[in-house]
Amino acid sequence: MSETVLEIKKGRGCVLLCLSDGETLRVPASLYRERKVREGETIEPMLYKAFILQRGPSHAMDAAVRLLSVADRTEKELRERLEGVGYPEAVVEGVLQKLVDLNLVNDARYAEVWTRSRAHRQGRQRLRQELTRRGVSREDTEEALSVITDEEQL
Repeated sequence: MSETVLEIKKGRGCVLLCLSDGETLRVPASLYRERKVREGETIEPMLYKAFILQRGPSHAMDAAVRLLSVADRTEKELRERLEGVGYPEAVVEGVLQKLVDLNLVNDARYAEVWTRSRAHRQGRQRLRQELTRRGVSREDTEEALSVITDEEQL
């Protein structure tokens, strides 16, 4: 079923297509640049979503690698960023699995490095809360906290 694009809004890393049926389609900016539409144009939302599923993995991988080049991140942080700009869950899961397989994303390593860098400024409880908020598992968090000495805490 065709829908008319009523409004196009630019977001952070994405473009929102407001359609005549009331639906809003969130499109990653890099994919929107490949297949631009204009206000008043008619599109097939299902075909546009299929395009995102088809072309999304390579674009999502590029975006994830860019994010990792700036700072180490947890799986949860990457998932939230990629889904936040409009990549479908299936695309995000595939990209994250590949990054984990390549050892580019490793929550246990992240927890250890992150904890050591902050051990002198924050207590164990605060570190535990922050790692939990970032999506690190309880086991990885406790392992990272167990290697901090009392001297490092002081």
